[in-house]
Amino acid sequence: MLDRVQTLDGIDDVDAAWATLGDDERILFLWGYEASLGRTGDASLGPDCFVWRCRVVDVDLASVPVPAARLPSLSTKAREHQAHLERVRRCREHLLDGVIYQANLAHRLEVEPRSHEEGLAFFLGVARPPVCAAFVDIEGFGSLVSLSPERFLEVDLAAGTARTFPIKGTLPRHLDPQQLRSSSKDQAEHVMIVDLLRNDLGKVAVVGGVTVESLMHPVTTTSVHHLESTISARLQPGTGIGDLLKACAPGGSITGAPKSSAVDVIAALEAGARGPYSGVLGLVDRAGALRSSLLIRTWIRPDAGAGSLHVGGGIVVDSDPESEWSETLDKARTFGPVKLV
Repeated sequence: MLDRVQTLDGIDDVDAAWATLGDDERILFLWGYEASLGRTGDASLGPDCFVWRCRVVDVDLASVPVPAARLPSLSTKAREHQAHLERVRRCREHLLDGVIYQANLAHRLEVEPRSHEEGLAFFLGVARPPVCAAFVDIEGFGSLVSLSPERFLEVDLAAGTARTFPIKGTLPRHLDPQQLRSSSKDQAEHVMIVDLLRNDLGKVAVVGGVTVESLMHPVTTTSVHHLESTISARLQPGTGIGDLLKACAPGGSITGAPKSSAVDVIAALEAGARGPYSGVLGLVDRAGALRSSLLIRTWIRPDAGAGSLHVGGGIVVDSDPESEWSETLDKARTFGPVKLV
């Protein structure tokens, strides 16, 4: 568990602060989707960005008093279903016009109000938490309950290396994950994003220093299967964490390709800001080691009022709107069933 001891000004403070950390200290930061683009987010979704200096505290989670866990209650409206189908159709027009090759389109589900204790009970009750699971309290707002399966940047500044782990391609868990490797649509989605992230890392890597270590390896989460690749880079001397974040965020797997055009299509088609969703949550230690995730499968739980859960998927030219809608609900079922109201 991390206990906040200082709030820093912004993402540029990460590089100035990590070398001053004690052995029991970490920097925890959130760089939301809009924040990484230099745009204004939505205050109802929590902070666009924070950088906290924290101390590691040993806590026996079994001794934390929490109520019996219950699934969050997720809902969406019939008109949002139709709106997302139209979103996908309009995105396909951009694809056919050659404006983009892929865009990741998301929509927002509503989550019935839950207390802090209920949110924590749900998180602690997850039987097989994914690799990037996190529960973050935000004073004055509420909390983020993240069951993200997607590692973003892993950096070792001392060794001068970085890795990223894009996830793309989705199949319901009851099906054979090997079907993803034989799907031309899922392969096309995935390879485009691998190429984009190779380019992002190339901005801060030495010449010839970017390598695809593994390509399209199936990974399984609570409700779906994905394809994951690993891309590594040998960094230019003097590269900092801020340099890497600015080169690579927002992540290609949650924007599309080319990234600059995809983010404009997303802004035109999605209904409202993303906020923390698809932003970066990271942890840095005094050795300059960064571990970070992309905030997908993340429940934004305010202390007052209903919460939200964004879900999305990559759209390519042969995407079927109804199938894309169904894929988003498959991802949402990581948290529980979805009601259409």
